[in-house]
Formats: sequence, structure tokens, C-alpha cells
Amino acid sequence: MFNFLIYKKALKPISLTLLFVLFFSGCAKDPVNTLRGSIENVHALEFDDVEIRFIENEGIAIVYTSDIPNSNEKENALNLLYDYDQETDPAIEEGVSLNLLNNSTLSRFRLIDNNGIPEEDRAPFPTVQSGNLTFESFSLTEGSTLQGHFEITFITGDTMFGTFKADLIHTDANN
Repeated sequence: MFNFLIYKKALKPISLTLLFVLFFSGCAKDPVNTLRGSIENVHALEFDDVEIRFIENEGIAIVYTSDIPNSNEKENALNLLYDYDQETDPAIEEGVSLNLLNNSTLSRFRLIDNNGIPEEDRAPFPTVQSGNLTFESFSLTEGSTLQGHFEITFITGDTMFGTFKADLIHTDANN
């Protein structure tokens, strides 16, 4: 019994130190890619990864994805497509808020195979009432890291907020 008390006293400071380090190291980390808001009461917002794509002649897509089990396809918790034509639209500047109301499309879907025909199996988001997108870092160079955030309010009063950071992928409208 005496030996147990010695070990107990020796382990107490180590345990408290370990608990302190684990607690505060977890609090200091803020996830870079987040998706949240009251819309999650209607539509699930869980995701595994974020992809950012520059789609020629269409715009910039910020896509929150999850793998579909036993498939090469991915579920999109959100696909936010900001309409952007680098030849005719003003250059996107870091830190400048972009209006999403008339310049974006929101979708969410999972592809399922129905006798060889892919189908969407999720309901669309409500109509956007207001929204802003801001890039903290931005470049259209393929492979460059883009980072930013957005805020959206739907006509239902629900909200959605997201942060993102991913490398830019160039693609055409057919991919």
C-alpha cells in the first residue's frame, strides 16, 4: 500500500500536466475548413474535405465533399459556384467582400446509380436572400492555395457560414 501512494503522488503532477497540454492544444486549434449554420436543421452539413475549382467559362466552385461508401463519386454537402469570368469581370481582390446574391449558385447532392443513370437524391437549398464571399488569399494559378470565408442568409431566415482553405484545381465545364 505504501508503494501505491508514492506512485499516486508521482503520477498526479504528470497527469495534470498532460491534461493541461491536451486541453489547451485542442482549444488553440481552429479548423480551417468549416460549414455551419441554422440550415443544418434542414440539410446535413457534414463533410470530409474541401475542393476549390476554377471552372473555365463558369466560375470558382468551393465544394465541401464526402466520400460515398463503395463508390468513386462524392457527396457534396455544399457546392458554392461563384460566377466569374476573368476576361470580363473585375479582378478578385483579397479581403474584398463579393456579393453572392446574383452571382452564385448553391447546390448539394449525392449521385446515385439508377440503372446506369446518375440521379440527385437531396433537396436544394432555399433561395438566397443575402450572402458574401471573401478570399483572404487568392490566385487563379493552378495549385495555389485559396483561403476565405462566406456568410449566407436564406429567405427562410436560416443561415450558413463557411471557412475554406484548399489548393486550386483547374477544370473545364465538362468535369
